[in-house]
Amino acid sequence: MKKVSVLMAFLITGYILGIWNFLILPKYYLNFGLKGFLLMFVPIAIAFLLIYGEIEATRRTRYLAYEYMVKVSRAPAVIFSLLLFLMIVSGVTLYYTSKTIPAMANVSTSYIAPVIIILAVVAFALLALAKGRALEVISALSVLFIIFTIVAVFVMRSQVHSFVTSPMAMHYLHARESSIFSFSNALTARGTALLLISGLVSFGLGLGVYYVLGSFMPEDVNIKKVLAAVVILQIVLSLAAAMITAYSIGAAYQSYENAQQRYGALHNELIQLYSKLSGKLNRTQVLAVSREITQVEMAINQTNLTKRNFERVNMYATTSYQGPMNSIETFYMIPQILRGGHVKNAGIVIFLLMVSLLLAGFTSFIVMMEVGSQISSEVIGLRRNKSLAMIGIVAAVIALAMTVFSIRLMLVAVPFAVGGIFAAIEAYPVLVGASPVNRKMIAVAFAASIALGIAGLYIVSTAHRLSAKMGVVIGLVLLVPLLLNSVLLQPMRMRR
Repeated sequence: MKKVSVLMAFLITGYILGIWNFLILPKYYLNFGLKGFLLMFVPIAIAFLLIYGEIEATRRTRYLAYEYMVKVSRAPAVIFSLLLFLMIVSGVTLYYTSKTIPAMANVSTSYIAPVIIILAVVAFALLALAKGRALEVISALSVLFIIFTIVAVFVMRSQVHSFVTSPMAMHYLHARESSIFSFSNALTARGTALLLISGLVSFGLGLGVYYVLGSFMPEDVNIKKVLAAVVILQIVLSLAAAMITAYSIGAAYQSYENAQQRYGALHNELIQLYSKLSGKLNRTQVLAVSREITQVEMAINQTNLTKRNFERVNMYATTSYQGPMNSIETFYMIPQILRGGHVKNAGIVIFLLMVSLLLAGFTSFIVMMEVGSQISSEVIGLRRNKSLAMIGIVAAVIALAMTVFSIRLMLVAVPFAVGGIFAAIEAYPVLVGASPVNRKMIAVAFAASIALGIAGLYIVSTAHRLSAKMGVVIGLVLLVPLLLNSVLLQPMRMRR
């Protein structure tokens, strides 16, 4: 039983500690410091109550997820909306997981498409072959993810501190490091709302996962201890990701200064070369001038690139109201920053960082794929391999569509626009059914989720880009099955 408890802890850890812990949450630790750290306990408390209630609902009643919603809560439509939302989120997760490979290999983003297909096939193969050992496979990947992340922090810290030498670069590095543990950082209304929404989204609520986990979790597993361990790990690893971002800001400014110095040196060489020229130039002199001019132009381009990179990562760390999409895309610039600045052992650091993100996304994705297949098997009656293939294909199609920027922006907006709403909808069956937990506490978490959901709808719907507004529309369309609840109940009434 102790082994099962440990494996379940790692499974839930692997699911919760996904891409958002790297791409979104570090931003708020950098912007708000310890105030952000304390604020994060609000979504943690909401998530803890909802997750515990949902797991206990199926674990104690011994019903499967759909069975519980039909026989206990009389809300079968909920599972259909959750399944649709799961497909969207799994596609988004697969896309950003796949993006780590081209970033690590330093190749064009055009390679993302084949990586998406490969990862979807690998996930299917792992789950199809593992069968009853899926828990061990996911847990093993989670352990690797935790190890890689912690090692990446220490390796990156040592390499960046040896690379950053200029006073100004040291200033930026220390300023961002100290801001994570500072109480003096000011809060903003929009940034605070985004922090709370992002914190709730990071727990993976609204997908029906915890009902499915509860349906096969042994009764002797202490779920409170498991969730407490997960919360601690989430905080530690999110802080680790924030430290990685702080180090990359220092490296980015040092890269910019190095590029400036390179440009200055080449510019002086070009002036000296011109001063030595007189009269009619021969072929050798023309080639020398042309080569020098080309080098100067390259140095100018490199200087401009490193300056833009620094400005973007610095904005990530100092602008709390920046939308999720900008934050996500900025994180993937870190490999470019480390390579462009010629940081010592940059390849090792990039490998550790991107593998950590790859494992974070992949463990979340295979949990979603497994849960989605179990729900679809229960609801539609598909066999395991067919349901796995269906979820994998849908996720891959969504991820491939995200290679188009406007579609990517639209789909990324969905979880942040309606994540709180779906967390509340997911909790509704526990709230109205024969719940084995304190329903008053569930009601408080339910109301808080609704409030965050409304805030998310407002923030995303008021975004400047039309694609983000379309994400709100898609999120609301996923709620349509709820209107058919009475229709789904009719066959059950006839059988009675």
